[in-house]
Amino acid sequence: MLIVAALSYLVLPVDLVSAKRLPVIGWIDEAVSLVYAYKKVCRYVIPEKESEVDNILERWIPKGKYELIEE
Repeated sequence: MLIVAALSYLVLPVDLVSAKRLPVIGWIDEAVSLVYAYKKVCRYVIPEKESEVDNILERWIPKGKYELIEE
């Protein structure tokens, strides 16, 4: 729910500090809300779930099968 709230605050036009009136401060309050949500969510990530997600991602995108194309 916290992730949805932070993303909604970023996307929806309703802000505590208007970016149109105070451009830099208006962007900073959105960044602060995202950083706060990220830090709160990271507290609840346990190593078992992190390794489970890594295994799922490994099945979806195997390492070594795709290579980065640089120009």
